Amino acid sequence: MAGFVGIRIEITEKIILNQDPSTLVTLTNIRELGVGMAFDDYGTGYASLSMLTEYPLTRLKIDRAFVDRMATSVGDAAIVKAIVGLGLGFGLKLVAEGIECEEQAATLRLLGCHEGQGYLFGRAMPTNELLMAVERAAGCTPSPGFVPAA
Repeated sequence: MAGFVGIRIEITEKIILNQDPSTLVTLTNIRELGVGMAFDDYGTGYASLSMLTEYPLTRLKIDRAFVDRMATSVGDAAIVKAIVGLGLGFGLKLVAEGIECEEQAATLRLLGCHEGQGYLFGRAMPTNELLMAVERAAGCTPSPGFVPAA
């Protein structure tokens, strides 16, 4: 696995449900290059559980709707626990979407979720603001006026 470690592709159910055999071959070839693969919004559509064994995944993403309702809905909490259990059972990293408060983050960590996305961690921002924030966090002097190539 050469130079693509750290790069990830998110696959939606719409892509895999067309069941084109060439899609699986292509994704497997990309995975062999070291590119990570995640099922995005897992559990919200029609993907079968068997697809977890067929596709070269490295991550499962838990949809924000389940995360949002897990504190108030027994059913959604059970779904989150089930997705985490499936992911861990398959040796996948778990990513929860839509984390907006520390309580959600703490619950997901306790369940075994590895990563999170959401407003708790930051809001969307233009590229130049992101670069300046990263430079500040790293203790570097921001490069004013630096604009990355598109």
